[in-house]
Amino acid sequence: MKNTGSVLQKAVALICVCLLLTMPVGAAYGENCTAGEMPIPGCDASYVVELTSGTVIYANNEHTKMYPASTTKLMTALLAIEHIEAGKGNLSDIIIFSEEAVYGIDRDTMHINISVGEKLTVEEVLYAILLPSANEACLGMAEYVAGSIPGFIAAMNARAGELGMANTHYVTANGLHDDNHYTTAYDMSLLMREVLKHDVLVRIMSTATYALPETNMSVARTLTNTNKCIQKGNEYYNEYVVCGKTGYTTPAGNTLVTYSEIGDQKYIAVFLKAAQGMTFSSTDKLMDYLAENVTLTKIENLIDFAVSVPVNGGESVIMAQPAVSFSVLTHVGDDFNTYRKEYSLINTVTLPVYAGDVVGTLSLYDGDTLVASVSMVSRANYGVTDDPGTGEIVTGDSGQSEQTAVPPDSEAPSEHESTASSASAEKKYGTFKKVFLRVLVVLLMCIVACVLIYGVVLVLSIRAYNRKKRMRREGEHDRSRDGGGSENASAPDGAAEKTEKEADKHDGE
Repeated sequence: MKNTGSVLQKAVALICVCLLLTMPVGAAYGENCTAGEMPIPGCDASYVVELTSGTVIYANNEHTKMYPASTTKLMTALLAIEHIEAGKGNLSDIIIFSEEAVYGIDRDTMHINISVGEKLTVEEVLYAILLPSANEACLGMAEYVAGSIPGFIAAMNARAGELGMANTHYVTANGLHDDNHYTTAYDMSLLMREVLKHDVLVRIMSTATYALPETNMSVARTLTNTNKCIQKGNEYYNEYVVCGKTGYTTPAGNTLVTYSEIGDQKYIAVFLKAAQGMTFSSTDKLMDYLAENVTLTKIENLIDFAVSVPVNGGESVIMAQPAVSFSVLTHVGDDFNTYRKEYSLINTVTLPVYAGDVVGTLSLYDGDTLVASVSMVSRANYGVTDDPGTGEIVTGDSGQSEQTAVPPDSEAPSEHESTASSASAEKKYGTFKKVFLRVLVVLLMCIVACVLIYGVVLVLSIRAYNRKKRMRREGEHDRSRDGGGSENASAPDGAAEKTEKEADKHDGE
């Protein structure tokens, strides 16, 4: 994977060519590789990485400053789409091209003949930037995003810094040559990683041709992608290449950044300063080789890579394992278990340690080639007394571990007797205090509950007693009234008739 020699050395005979081709291969894909298998990119600087495993397939002068040419436009497009996704604009926004945007480039460079005052949508300008590599389209986009071209250049350099592109400096928005406008193959891979996060840009770059509709100042135009690796029917067409961006100036030579997918393998390939056609040819041949000879293996059984880490101040240990499942890129037929494991771990840890705490890293090498790197973390809780559901280590005078690591989803281990040490005594005393306080709280809550219940019962009893007493008094009153009525009823009929007549007399009056 790692190339240590120049790829531009000329072979004086076919046998010499074969020998040169084998130089970077042995460490990359194991002992199953044979002479001349892996095609060597024909360019001055290159960087090829598989994203899922993080394996560097090939690298040559990857940190050497080179001229990017129109691969610069990846940064221009990135800033544009980030501007849109931040809610500061829309793909349907109209860009009106200024005189500075139209005539800010040499007319003998790549353009699509946009006129001053012509109106295109942001999406249409993105197609013009990424497919035919129109230079004036970049200047129009710069004014739209930042308000001015110098302001946009400043934003490009600031974003490069954020992405870790330490050896990159931008002077133009389109990549037209300037001695102070440079990047590296490695930096371009970082930029492409970020670009791939935006589906709109991937969709546009993977388009072979685009019909640009009629504008206020132009008839409809057809925009053709300059990336021959995605042009079906072209000699360099490769089914695995998803998208990419080309570039060319005389000082920069031919440049190409591509993204490819081979099953679950995902590759970024950066080739800088190549002769005509060599970027496409190198990409085509390398992707075909990788499809036939390389496989991606996902490591699920993490316990196979578990190791012990000493605890500070004793002979106890904690168990560490890879933080997550990871993938290893291997040559077909290789057994990754034979690869060299290198652990970089903390010398000793101090308790408590919680499950998931990082304690180092694991690097997996195929020969001299790094094929995987993953963080090592604690498998469980150790020395944590307030979480009995997980594993812990109790250190005593003997300095030996009382319990081993327990995976988070396993049952809690049974209790063991601690050694007669002051640390154990303190733990027991602390536990007793916690239990005692909990019992007191429970008793207090019971007492409060009993008082409340008694109070409710007492109130209900008083109310029932008062209700009965009131009903008894009302009953006595009713009986006294019923007694007076019976006397009137026993009066003679004549007296009653007399009383009725007197009442009639009073009514007439």
